Amino acid sequence: MFGWFDAREAKELGKSIALMFMEHVPLQAKWTDKSFRNKSRLAMRELESKADAFQRSHALNTYKTAQMANTFKWMLLDAGYEARYVEELTQWLVARMR
Repeated sequence: MFGWFDAREAKELGKSIALMFMEHVPLQAKWTDKSFRNKSRLAMRELESKADAFQRSHALNTYKTAQMANTFKWMLLDAGYEARYVEELTQWLVARMR
């Protein structure tokens, strides 16, 4: 039962995919709308791939999924990404993890 609440690995996943996103779509870059969409799309494919690999070896319950998403979201917000975009990206990630 206590394993149900052990979200350390899920939080680490949230951290690693946030860092991956920040690496692929850095804030400092000067993006056109088209280049931003293309880079975001590529980053999202990699996020999806990493999340899929994680899910094959780990069972994510609702609590762990929420902890992963929260870690991901706050890392991006703290880094300065636009709140609305981060919210949409986080919702996409949660939907993908179900």
